[in-house]
Amino acid sequence: MDIQKQNEEKLREACCYGDNEAVLALLSRGIDVNSQHEINGWTGLHWACKRGKVDTVRLLLGHNADSEVENNLGQQPYQLTNDTNILSLLGLDEPSEGEDRADSSDTLPITPNYIVNPPMEYKVSTPSTSSGKPVPNGVPESNGHTKMLSLVNQSAHNSHSTPCSQSSLPANVIHQSSHPLPHPVSTHDNVARHSKEIVVKVRMADSEDPDFIEVDIQRSHLNYSHLLTTCCRELALNPQMVERIRKLPNTRLRNDRDTQRLSEYTELEFVMKGHSRPAAKAMELPF
Repeated sequence: MDIQKQNEEKLREACCYGDNEAVLALLSRGIDVNSQHEINGWTGLHWACKRGKVDTVRLLLGHNADSEVENNLGQQPYQLTNDTNILSLLGLDEPSEGEDRADSSDTLPITPNYIVNPPMEYKVSTPSTSSGKPVPNGVPESNGHTKMLSLVNQSAHNSHSTPCSQSSLPANVIHQSSHPLPHPVSTHDNVARHSKEIVVKVRMADSEDPDFIEVDIQRSHLNYSHLLTTCCRELALNPQMVERIRKLPNTRLRNDRDTQRLSEYTELEFVMKGHSRPAAKAMELPF
């Protein structure tokens, strides 16, 4: 039996036992979800319906399994189950009285070995990657890393199973599965970018007090007029006496667009009328 046929048989076997982890692993490797047994014509969906594996039926239908394919006895998957949940997934009502249902695998032309001698805790072995290394949970990714499969609906079923040894998993997978990735530490600029306020440092030019004070400005109100009135209130200045606002060391603010480009802790000087041209005053003095 070639590898393709072996994998198709493993898919039907996994569907029979509801091993959704193996089903996902095999489907991810391109195994035909509708592959049929050479002798009895059963598909994975036939087996999942027959064995009452609701989650497996849902998984197969989500991967485009054909719900109308017939086995060699002309039976479609819905004819092999009385489970109302499965019938609902297949878009059917409850079975009517007298409707033909296969109730035993004895009707099969052959009985697979995994039906004759079922193990207590069954897990289908899935194929390795092309490099020969085993794939944790059976799903390789194109970038060479492995994908952790989270099957919440199997947590109760697998609660008594032997846990997977972490030694068989890559270190990065173990870390990601046990602890969430920490958020990167935000820098001061990142915090400022998302803040609702901006802090500017202001003082009056040519004042006897050279110290700045910090003023909070709402970003939603960040315009020239609001900056002027707010800072003048904090500095106890008359806005009408302000000749210009200087962004140190040597840039003059002129309009709203200049104001909106301010960053956190920008240093501003408020130049008052009568104090901006000391050199000119000196020229007026008599010799």
